[in-house]
Amino acid sequence: MGGLNGSTFENDIQYHTIGASGAISGAWTTSVRTISTARAYFGATVYSGVLYIAGGCTAGALTCTRTANDIQYGTIGLSGAIGSDLTGSGALTVNGTSFTNARGQLGMAVVNGYMYITGGWNGTTRYNDLQFAAISSTNGSVGTWTTSADTTLLNAVSSQAVTASNGFIYALGGYDGTNPIQQCSISAD
Repeated sequence: MGGLNGSTFENDIQYHTIGASGAISGAWTTSVRTISTARAYFGATVYSGVLYIAGGCTAGALTCTRTANDIQYGTIGLSGAIGSDLTGSGALTVNGTSFTNARGQLGMAVVNGYMYITGGWNGTTRYNDLQFAAISSTNGSVGTWTTSADTTLLNAVSSQAVTASNGFIYALGGYDGTNPIQQCSISAD
């Protein structure tokens, strides 16, 4: 999905079925839906049958000279096809709200109906913030973003892995390779 091919940013989305044994064989399918602006180093996740992408670098290959702060999404059908009507073509839906400070190499996770982004890099600045927004159970859109006032990563990092489980969000590693595993509780409200 998207990515960098040498010095060319891509906007395609590819998918494949997974066999009962876990094996994947044969050719991948290229979706008729695309990412609206070609990019690499973005966050991606799936929640409640909807594919989401966040931010990313849109120019500068390895130096990330231009970054995005949008959220794009599309429903995933049973066949793996992506898009609200599963038959049309064109770009993913661009969400009406954006997170603060455009960036690539960010971490992204979804838990309990909220989307979270952490860290990242805009080509000059690495971030240690945590932002979150509610996901609509009606149409999958993402609400207004809030920057956590009292919770930041221990270090400003990019390229960290982020996942969530059992009410915790985990940020692992990062650019310098010395960052510890970090966690914080996610409150029920």
